[in-house]
Amino acid sequence: MNIQERRNKDGKITSYRIRVFDHRDTQTGRQFFRTLSVKYDHDKSEAWNRKNAEKQGIIFEKQVEEQTASDSHITFDNYCDYAISIKEKAGLSPSTVYTYNGYRQRVAPFIGHIQLKQLTPAAINKAYSDMLGTGVFKATVYQYHLFIHSMLAMAFKENLIPRNYASTATPPSSSG
Repeated sequence: MNIQERRNKDGKITSYRIRVFDHRDTQTGRQFFRTLSVKYDHDKSEAWNRKNAEKQGIIFEKQVEEQTASDSHITFDNYCDYAISIKEKAGLSPSTVYTYNGYRQRVAPFIGHIQLKQLTPAAINKAYSDMLGTGVFKATVYQYHLFIHSMLAMAFKENLIPRNYASTATPPSSSG
């Protein structure tokens, strides 16, 4: 584990970058690392911030070791694109692929930009509410919920998120 201070133009510490070895490519021998940023809290001392970064680093290193650390940059829309292509290669019917791509496009304005790690049940519920507010029928939003749940189930299986956040979201009823 490597911890580096990140500074702004004025020389003030803004964050710590934690770099952890992930794996080595078996064919090329190339090393792969995972990184985590920990924000600097200017209300606390430098010693406290450094100790906090070290604690976060230990937790992150353990998550990388156990393959439970999530990819912190992937958005829901990007993940859907990947997941649909994987499901298509695994034998998903062309009509279902077409339907999923349509759902992805319709859901994207509401949650597509949100990173997987920040996609909470509250964010999903807000998206459902916003969809209903734009005139989307409850039954349609429920279909989007099933799609979101399916995508997040795959992300959970791939250890990108600690649980399927759609499982605890509250979609509108499928009737009406």
